[in-house]
Amino acid sequence: MAIKMLQKKIGVSLFILLGIFLMAVLIIAPSLTVVTPVHGSAFNYSKILYNLSSNETSDFYILKNRLRSRPTKLCDDNTTCIVNVTAREGWNNITIKVINSNGDIVSSDIDFLVDTRNPRRITSNPRNNSYMNSSNSFSVDYSEENLVNISLYYGNTTEIRTSTNSSCESGIEKTCVFSVSLSDFDGQVIRFWFNLADIVNNRDNSSLKLITVDTDKPVVSSKNFSIEGRRVTFVLGIEEENFDKIILRDNSAIRPRWVRLCSGLIVGTCTARKTFQSGVHAVDIKVLDVAGNSEDIYSNLIIGV
Repeated sequence: MAIKMLQKKIGVSLFILLGIFLMAVLIIAPSLTVVTPVHGSAFNYSKILYNLSSNETSDFYILKNRLRSRPTKLCDDNTTCIVNVTAREGWNNITIKVINSNGDIVSSDIDFLVDTRNPRRITSNPRNNSYMNSSNSFSVDYSEENLVNISLYYGNTTEIRTSTNSSCESGIEKTCVFSVSLSDFDGQVIRFWFNLADIVNNRDNSSLKLITVDTDKPVVSSKNFSIEGRRVTFVLGIEEENFDKIILRDNSAIRPRWVRLCSGLIVGTCTARKTFQSGVHAVDIKVLDVAGNSEDIYSNLIIGV
């Protein structure tokens, strides 16, 4: 009986000692608090502030998780560690470790982005001093790995409008297209430029350009033609301030293609002669202005020569 009581007391004592040991282990194990950098954050500078702390005196280390990297001590025998460390451009994956005097280790993995570069290689279309109609689009070419959005600014000296696109693709040598209504600016010279913003709000603008807006089709005021043998003379009256050209296509040819019939007007009139091969021809003729607006003069005109 006495032996059993002794065994019981020994068992209780061992249980108590085990509990004390476990409590000591829990007390001894260090903690790690990372105030900065925050996991998933982004910076537009490369010197990153590390604000670290532990519940007991420890050594603080950083491991930059890349090929052949080794841990670097940040702070020695302290409960806090505040230090600047240079990070590389792009995504950084690092591990912070604290080691107390007993050799206990606690670690934390952190990812963050460094983007110090403005968007690059920004070029815009259309060209400076060109013309646009209602169906034309603006576009911008650029290189930016962490694009957030692109804004198009356009208008005259009294009103500037904005169109923002958050779906433009990130990457190298990308293009984003904007389609906006220009009908309110018909006949006016307007200005436009693009602004690009990345994830850390680095911004850059394209150059400012001027364009003339022309949304009206050319007006065909008169049209006539006469035939002498295989030569056909066209006399076409056109009302268009920004006239570009009149083109003709012979649909009866082996390889139909558009050819220039007139490149200028004399007092609003184009007089042009075209020689055809003998036979019947189905001809299309249209007029274009410099903004790309067009109007059919003849569609499938049948001519026999």
